[in-house]
Amino acid sequence: MSYAKEEAAETKVTPNGLSTREALTCLSSEIRLELRRFELKQTGQGFFEPWQRQLFSYNNADGPLHWSSILVLLVEVVLLLVAYTLTDDEEFYTPRHTGALVEACVIFLLLILNMYMVGWDSKLAYYEMVTRAKDMLQQLEGLIEESCWNESSYLGRNTPLSPCITLQWTYRDGALVNMPQTLLVKGDLIAMRPGYIVPARCRPVQVDTKVGVYAMNAGDQYMPIMDGAESVFCGPQVRAPLGTRDFVVLETPYIPYLRLALEESHNRPCSKLNKARHKVYTHYVEKILLPFILVMMTVANALRFIYLPQTVGKWPEMFILLQMDAVIPLLPLVFPIMWLLMNNYGVATVLAVLNCLPADFSQYSAYDSLSDGTVAEVPVINVTRKAAWDIFMNVLHGRCTSTLPRTASVLHALGSVTAFCCIDKKGILSWPNPTAEKILFLTEDEDRAPDAETPDSGSVMASMGNVSEGNGIRLGEDFLELKDKLSPLKPIIADGSGLRSSSKTSVVVLDLSHDSMTPFSIEFDDPMWKRHIGSLKPLGLNVLLNTCNQKTLDFYTHVTDHVYKASLNDKDAIGVVNRRCLCEMPKLIGFADCAMDIFYMEQQLAMYRNLPSTQKREKYLHHVQSFIKFKTPLPNMFSVIVREKNSGMQQLLSQGTADLVLDCCNEFWTGEDLAPLRPDNRKKILDFYHRSSLTAYCTAFAYRPLTHPISSNENMIIELPGDCTEMFPQPPTPSFGSKKSWDTDSFDDRRLSQARYFSEDSLLSVMEKANSVGALDAANEFQAQCNQIFIGLVSMQYQAKTEIIELIEQLECACIRFVHFSEESELRSRVFSEKLGLEAGWNCHISLLNKNTSEQNLQEAADKETALHSQHSLPYRLDMMELMRPNGGRKSRCSSAPDIVSLVDTTSQQVTFLEKPNINVLEALPDTEASERSDIELQMLTQYETMGAIDEFDESNANETQQMTLSASHVTSSSRSSTSAPGGFYMANRAKLPRGIENIRPHIEQVDNVPLLVPLFTDCTPKTTREMFKIMQEYGEIVCCAGSSLRLHNYGSFMQADISIALAPRFPQVCRKVPTTTAVGDSSVGPSPMELCRTLNTLACSVSFDKEDPTTILQLIMQARSYTANIHNCCHFLLSCELTLTLLQVFSTIFLLPPVLNGSQVLWLSCVVVPLLSVSLLGKPVERDVMKKATGKNSGVLNKKVKNAYALLKLYTRDHANFRFLPIVL
Repeated sequence: MSYAKEEAAETKVTPNGLSTREALTCLSSEIRLELRRFELKQTGQGFFEPWQRQLFSYNNADGPLHWSSILVLLVEVVLLLVAYTLTDDEEFYTPRHTGALVEACVIFLLLILNMYMVGWDSKLAYYEMVTRAKDMLQQLEGLIEESCWNESSYLGRNTPLSPCITLQWTYRDGALVNMPQTLLVKGDLIAMRPGYIVPARCRPVQVDTKVGVYAMNAGDQYMPIMDGAESVFCGPQVRAPLGTRDFVVLETPYIPYLRLALEESHNRPCSKLNKARHKVYTHYVEKILLPFILVMMTVANALRFIYLPQTVGKWPEMFILLQMDAVIPLLPLVFPIMWLLMNNYGVATVLAVLNCLPADFSQYSAYDSLSDGTVAEVPVINVTRKAAWDIFMNVLHGRCTSTLPRTASVLHALGSVTAFCCIDKKGILSWPNPTAEKILFLTEDEDRAPDAETPDSGSVMASMGNVSEGNGIRLGEDFLELKDKLSPLKPIIADGSGLRSSSKTSVVVLDLSHDSMTPFSIEFDDPMWKRHIGSLKPLGLNVLLNTCNQKTLDFYTHVTDHVYKASLNDKDAIGVVNRRCLCEMPKLIGFADCAMDIFYMEQQLAMYRNLPSTQKREKYLHHVQSFIKFKTPLPNMFSVIVREKNSGMQQLLSQGTADLVLDCCNEFWTGEDLAPLRPDNRKKILDFYHRSSLTAYCTAFAYRPLTHPISSNENMIIELPGDCTEMFPQPPTPSFGSKKSWDTDSFDDRRLSQARYFSEDSLLSVMEKANSVGALDAANEFQAQCNQIFIGLVSMQYQAKTEIIELIEQLECACIRFVHFSEESELRSRVFSEKLGLEAGWNCHISLLNKNTSEQNLQEAADKETALHSQHSLPYRLDMMELMRPNGGRKSRCSSAPDIVSLVDTTSQQVTFLEKPNINVLEALPDTEASERSDIELQMLTQYETMGAIDEFDESNANETQQMTLSASHVTSSSRSSTSAPGGFYMANRAKLPRGIENIRPHIEQVDNVPLLVPLFTDCTPKTTREMFKIMQEYGEIVCCAGSSLRLHNYGSFMQADISIALAPRFPQVCRKVPTTTAVGDSSVGPSPMELCRTLNTLACSVSFDKEDPTTILQLIMQARSYTANIHNCCHFLLSCELTLTLLQVFSTIFLLPPVLNGSQVLWLSCVVVPLLSVSLLGKPVERDVMKKATGKNSGVLNKKVKNAYALLKLYTRDHANFRFLPIVL
């Protein structure tokens, strides 16, 4: 936080926001200024630019030519010229002597050419990121005049949040649009939603002149004051929905990330291939072999010259020419140029794979479960020279701006990658929208008296008719008739003969499976699911009229913001709103889209309840946290009031968290009739809800008819106090012959003198006391939402893409470890990892979240709080304890269906039972680690789910079930403990894994390397993810990072990885009937905002996928591995031939023979013949077996324990391939 009066005065505020042309012009100007600043910074560091100072450095493994090699070549040239000068006499004239001059000239010219090529390539590498940024700037400037974006070009404002897409409500061209944060510029007018993170430094438009200009920094959280936040109340209160507040952006948020890419473009680790080349040619050949050959040749020739003077030549020949001719093959004469050309052509070959994919390649990418369990092989694609030539020329001249061929080569990185890390989930690894996975409802098996009559089908459940076998549901005739056709409710006899003689309540859970080929399609696993159609029909109608009603989107968005902001006021709460598209479920049940046409919506109501007061909070928190260590979801409910067009009757349909919905319910729908909702029924539902909420997104549904209309048609939000249990109508204790809430004599405590008539849509649960005619106050609105009928509960989950599952299996076969960096909690991440096919056992995941809250951040927040003005002097207030950075322990808003976040408070160390627990429950030890608790939680969840569908819970063993099931309802009281085992369980610690990014390095150094082997890291942030990449690279891992191309915060991870691949995420949808955006990049009007955002965000990525299948990555890896193997073979053959030529000269000297080859012949063979033969090995076609070989790690330290001589011998005789050269030498 800081005051910015001068800057605020300079920033002009446009009432309707900037236009698209103004914004793009400002963005291009900011980028141009940043590029200019970077270039001036580089040129102002001295006489030589940074790339020139490290051009021929000996420690620069990226360069193929070093100052030591240049010095050796210069000495070679000088000695050859000296030998020629000393023998420039007719007396000593021989062809060998005259060849020394030619050799010196050729070597000198090759040295100049090598130095020029290496210098040119180094300059292109140093300014590669700048060149790519300039090309991006050129595209942006060309779009300024051609852009014709409108409101339909952006994602809808009510689009569900996704962590893979960073968006911000912005006024652009006079309209409020959902703008990608990457396209925000200085001077933009944004609308901040309550609880959202500020994308850049900004200030409010309307400020108090007495206070001055108040600025918020990037990463702060907007926390407006809520009505009645400081008041104390004991009844329902109507709250005005928190709206947005206009802010002016004071800086362009993209510029810091661009600066990061420019400054750290050369900080990537050296590739394994460059290290191997540097190790062999610089260390082994130049540092060891070359001096050894020179010494040995000098000693041998000296002995020959002394003891056999008659059989040898003159001293210049014996002491200079013979030694120089012997070491010519070992000198880097053509290898630097050859290396650069091979690498550039290899990059072009890999990139050409994308252009050579067959049109029907998608059929290979479909996941196919083979009968024998084997993984389908990746098809082989051989790239022709013609397809790669144009790309090769662009790469060679530095014009290939679609990739980073020098600083993040797709050839070097993909050819030796050992860890494939994915840092985004929703829309990348999973489908962008969760789908229904389980449906829970209650049924009741009844044995009626023989003379008892079943109540007439006068409810909306019974009157909806039968499900047809066709596309939709057939509405019954009674459902379309007027009130004169309504059936009377048969009065219930006082003696109770019409009541149930005995009943048995059952909890039914139906499992659904997701169709892997479409984002929304589902189907029931149980083929006999239609026997429950009576219970499913009201659930489907509730979904159509409430969940997927497009008229509720705007108000529901405000409710979401309001509930989330209310949760931020309580450190123990988290806002959870899980309403997502469930249209496919009603369609599967049998509803047609026209089923909504007979209703029209009149009003929308929202209600949320605060957590209990301090006196009751401890008991309540343990009630919902007895086996989890997460924040408590703030109870909330969203309801709609619809009116049937034919009968005019009002219906209230609700959905929300199970605890609040159940409190508002007194009965439940059995599929045929109503039944009282007893405490054991509530317990079963809450147990399922709490367990499923650990890994899924659960929503409860309820219903009630409204016999008396509510005169107010205004949408409102009702806040309930935490201690409001007595406000809800208490369900009567069921007993035989007792009055039920649906009994006609219980409506107003008097017997009806005549038969009552009700709407065919009602559920026979009408309470006249619930609402009075014309009631407008919060109490009556609250009563209108009470006495509902519980319909069911739906659990949703994000499903993994089948192509991703196939990709993971193929990577595993290729000895590449897939690692998922998840931002979610440990348990939720582990369950999704199992869907991906990853190992998610007790020692297969590590949380990167720090164990303790940073005291420094808390102190800084407290210091800032004291510096702020009083909340009464500001038009809004920012709660500083919540204004912490994302890494500082703040409760961050989860995207796409706010998640339950991990507790930060870890001060409590033990669980104290006030009552004696069950004999099977052991006391939790205080030192139980968080990772152990997650293991126990997952085991509990797995154990619970492996019981299958909870088909029946017999009332006879309800008490036994209540004792054996460890749920929130069983432990009466305990102290809060985020570090205790769930439910009091204790299990021995089977895995000693570190927790927190700061403990990873000490664990690897002192314990074991398990952190380098796990496939899952949880509770990740962009900062911790990047640090973990760095740790993996320090220990030899070659990291390939795959992430969303629409997330601005991925820049740091992209820059740290050896190579980064940007994947275009699928957009989340409010409903499958609503398209995400209409402008998806029409070539006639230029790129869409999302495509421009993708271009800016992928500046640090070597490959960017738009519509390609992710399994195309396998083709790139296969091509890169194959070409890398060809380079190894080429260099191996080249080095073997060069060593053979050297050994010919050495052995001829040792065995007192004349030289086999003169200097010119050696130079010809070394510079022309042998390189051409070696390059021919690059044409080897791609083989499928290359994906079955491990590449090894990128070790940067030479093994000092291995003798250098043995290492050189092993290099020369690798795989016994070079023994074939020995007979030639001998």
